[in-house]
Amino acid sequence: MAVVAGCVIGLAMGGNEVLDRVLGPWVLAFNAIPRIAFVPIFILVFGLGMEGKTAVVVASAVFPMALTMRSGVRSVDPELIEMARSFRASRWLLLRRVVLPSTLPFFVSGFRITVALAVIGEVVAEFFSSTPASATA
Repeated sequence: MAVVAGCVIGLAMGGNEVLDRVLGPWVLAFNAIPRIAFVPIFILVFGLGMEGKTAVVVASAVFPMALTMRSGVRSVDPELIEMARSFRASRWLLLRRVVLPSTLPFFVSGFRITVALAVIGEVVAEFFSSTPASATA
């Protein structure tokens, strides 16, 4: 979920300047917050069950993926975009044939970071939401 959401947010931010100006500061701010700070908030909102743990994992991993994909979209060669537009490529075709292949290295590096942070988020969420074992002897 974090990879898909991060890709969509990052592609939208990288491709739309207005959206980047609106969402950019929020994504940067939430990325700067330590991941462990999300845990008590999400446990209070979603509870100790699977929903709370999932929210912690997604929140800890979505922002680095979004920022990486945003950087990938912004690094696409402008000459390739201009050439595709000169051949009257639609926005969808431009995204599918030029932008996505150019952002593949950024996707892979963002995926590696996202998976590592998701595992850390899961461990922290399990640690905070676990119940003490009953001491029966």
